[in-house]
Amino acid sequence: MKLLYPDTLESLQNMVAEALAEETALKIEGCGTLDGVGRPVNAQKCISMKNYTGIIDYDPAELVLVVRAGTRLREVEELLASENQFLAFEPPHFKSLYEDANAQPTNQTIGGVIGAGLAGSRRISAGSARDYLLGFTAISGRAELFKSGSRVMKNVTGYDLSKLMTGSFGTLAIMDEITLKVLPAPEVAYSCIVPTSDMFAAQKIVGQIFASPVEASGGVVVPVEIAKALSLDIGGQGAAAIIRIEGIEISVLDRINQIRELLPKTKECYLLENQETTELWRALCNGKPLSESDQIWQISTPPASGPFLFKAISDRTYISGFLDWAGGLVWIAGKSENLHNIIRTELASHGGGHATLLKADINLRQHISVFQPLPSALHALEVRVRDAFDPRHILNPNRTIPAIAP
Repeated sequence: MKLLYPDTLESLQNMVAEALAEETALKIEGCGTLDGVGRPVNAQKCISMKNYTGIIDYDPAELVLVVRAGTRLREVEELLASENQFLAFEPPHFKSLYEDANAQPTNQTIGGVIGAGLAGSRRISAGSARDYLLGFTAISGRAELFKSGSRVMKNVTGYDLSKLMTGSFGTLAIMDEITLKVLPAPEVAYSCIVPTSDMFAAQKIVGQIFASPVEASGGVVVPVEIAKALSLDIGGQGAAAIIRIEGIEISVLDRINQIRELLPKTKECYLLENQETTELWRALCNGKPLSESDQIWQISTPPASGPFLFKAISDRTYISGFLDWAGGLVWIAGKSENLHNIIRTELASHGGGHATLLKADINLRQHISVFQPLPSALHALEVRVRDAFDPRHILNPNRTIPAIAP
């Protein structure tokens, strides 16, 4: 595969125009960190955005950041931290899932984060990546430059292309400049760890706290084996509910007291403070407890269905995993060749949702639907959208189009 390295908007547009004229398929990537997500792309050329880097503009007072698509996520986070700000949607660093478990999160790009629509545990309270994409410029599969959005959030008529581009995996266009909304970082962060008998009891606690005025920024349910992998002592119990509380210290401590009042008198709440909390939630967002697994799935489902779905799958095959997003995101790791059929069958029986294969060997990704099969009407709509942006299907062909649901 021939590698192409654009470093200007003009060179990027010329590369797409040439491929369009030749009807040559293009693989689009940043630094290749997320190559393991989606179906393999069979292309003659690869446009690598790894040199397409740079901070265009950063205005801490206006909470706006403009960067080029190949800029490293690590660089952006360090810049924002210097001004006590952050990306509120908490993008995960998935490098360790696809490489050595101890690999450092150094290469993931902002373009990859937006293209894959990545969001971490704070999504349940702060929103997804698409909610913080204010605008962008991009080159479509027609080799045409187009722009969307602006530096402010406002209600406008027309198409909200930011929502469309987020999670498109480079199949609609190649992003050039990306404008993001950033937020002030919380003053302190605490984690409340509540040991319970099982995942059902833990989910009940998480649901109760998220239904209260406590304003938690994260809620996970971990079985005992995941707690051990995270070096958490849950006193011999079968699972734990973990709640993250962030903000001004006096407010955080008051909300922790509210959590304690909500809990049954027999339940204890252990606390982790700032640095320990940061490390714990980074490990959870990155899927670190499952990083050595051969096959990893993320399943989005109604939060109340999370523990039931997890148990139904585990009754049919051996799995490990945990629940994030207050129960609405089920992480599952396993080895069964039939795991995809088990997951999708049980998902349909437990309230529905979306199952995405996050990690597997290339042979499996070639032969199953990596993303959730769509009803025929939605599938047809997705094809029409793709045709509008990339009529010759030269951008990341076959990477995301899922099967039609039966």
